[in-house]
Amino acid sequence: MRRVLCVVGLLGGLSTLSLSLRRLRWVLSLGLTANRGYQSQGRAICRQGFEERRRRFGPVMEGEAFRYPPQYFRIFPRKFMRSSVRGAGLTGGAASPDSRPAASRPAASPKKRKKTEDKSGKLSENGNERSKKSEYRGGKKSEEISHPPSVTRRPPEDWREVFRLIQQMRGSQEAPVDVMGCERLADEKSGAKVMRFQSLVALMISSQTTDQVTSKAIQNLKTNLKGGLCVSGVLQASIEDLESFLYPAGFYRRKAQYIKKTAEILHKDFSDDIPPTVDALCNLPGVGPKMAYLCMQCAWKVNAGIGVDVHVHRISNRLGWVKTSEPEQTRRELESWLPKEHWTPINPLLVGLGQTVCKSRRPLCGKCAVSHLCPSSQVLSNSSAAL
Repeated sequence: MRRVLCVVGLLGGLSTLSLSLRRLRWVLSLGLTANRGYQSQGRAICRQGFEERRRRFGPVMEGEAFRYPPQYFRIFPRKFMRSSVRGAGLTGGAASPDSRPAASRPAASPKKRKKTEDKSGKLSENGNERSKKSEYRGGKKSEEISHPPSVTRRPPEDWREVFRLIQQMRGSQEAPVDVMGCERLADEKSGAKVMRFQSLVALMISSQTTDQVTSKAIQNLKTNLKGGLCVSGVLQASIEDLESFLYPAGFYRRKAQYIKKTAEILHKDFSDDIPPTVDALCNLPGVGPKMAYLCMQCAWKVNAGIGVDVHVHRISNRLGWVKTSEPEQTRRELESWLPKEHWTPINPLLVGLGQTVCKSRRPLCGKCAVSHLCPSSQVLSNSSAAL
């Protein structure tokens, strides 16, 4: 009985194996058929291109490489190219440069040649120059921050009216930035150096963090650090203590390391004070252009540039004041036409507007005083759709 069962099982396994082999053979045959179809169609296209070439430029010289028509590369993979062209019998040997006499070759366009020369000259002149853009990688930045020339842009037609209406609207609405903004978190009674350091720390914490959480973190540091929130107090604290004081700010672990390293640099190189220039501030770990310009305004009272955060960047594009994709581009375009006396107030003005009315996901265009002048207003779009 056992032998019979073994024989039956063996026969069943053999039948299953034969069926699998038949299926595999069928799949392979389909693949070969498709391959041959690709090759035959490729030969037809190559013949068509060859005839067109012969009609336009005359007979092909011996040993000349055949130049494939561009539609061949769009349709067929490169691995079928050699076999297709070889099967069409169009090449006289290995690929080589155009070997026709100079008289029979079509003359190159002078405009094209000039454009190529200009491009190559530009590349040879600047090809080896490294970009001096400020980049932060692992706590190291370039020593110099390049300031590209400002973009020349015509001021928008109704920007003064829009600016006035936003000021009027913001005067009647209180936003978190008006109470807990970074310039309001520093203690002016603690001394000039300490006040400037507290402003810098508040700006470092505020990155990707709400004003409420930033204010709470600053209060924790002032209360729990030995000597208060100053350079010596941060130097005495451990990284773990700083992390616990900063929580739940965004990226609080990384910010604790940045603040610790910044305090060490300020104690060693700046006598417990912060640098007085934008370039030097940007060289500190965790400090970008937006923080540097805002720090110059609120700590040093110097109007060096516009501090552009997500609110300023978003609202400026919505109003049609700029057409940019990055905050740094927005800063350069705004500075090109906005009068300098508006560089300092524009940040809290648009930040408060973004926190209360012009929100990122669901803007309250019905409550906005400039909706009739805003090209991105949903009120205008809804009224036009109704008409």
